[in-house]
Amino acid sequence: FACGCLVAMKESCGCLGRLAEVMMKWKFFVIGGWALAICVLGPFAPGFAQAATVTVEPPSGTQGYDALMQYRRYFPHLALTADYSGLLQVPSGRVLDTPGLADFSD
Repeated sequence: FACGCLVAMKESCGCLGRLAEVMMKWKFFVIGGWALAICVLGPFAPGFAQAATVTVEPPSGTQGYDALMQYRRYFPHLALTADYSGLLQVPSGRVLDTPGLADFSD
């Protein structure tokens, strides 16, 4: 083989060296194996994406639930795309005057 790194693989781990030789000799078999894996597992990909999606609704009657309802009321076009909604309370004055608020909002 032209690649000198293959010799280093053989010296460090015999199994890896043999695997590297097989992969270099039968490279189309490796590509075919990946193609087969994609064909077999590909149809399950949308189901995996749906199962991996996390949606958490706050319990009704909590401040988080009330904040989410207000958010949906004022921003209905963003209600389904919001990643986070929070409740910010200030003892007096306006919420918009809170220092550092611009770092967390648009």
